[in-house]
Amino acid sequence: MSLQPCPSCENQVSTEADTCPKCGHRFHYAGGLNMKDPVHVLGVLICIALVIGAVMYIQMVSGAQ
Repeated sequence: MSLQPCPSCENQVSTEADTCPKCGHRFHYAGGLNMKDPVHVLGVLICIALVIGAVMYIQMVSGAQ
């Protein structure tokens, strides 16, 4: 059995593992959202920030008329 570093947490994981036991990162992506994976959490936070920014911009522009 050989090991590989997890791309999310750098934990050494078996090359045959489907997920990292430490952070939950999926090695064989099957769709869906894994909130134990820091990469997914960061992506969700960025999306939320972009949506809030877009709403604020629209309010600012439409209020100027």
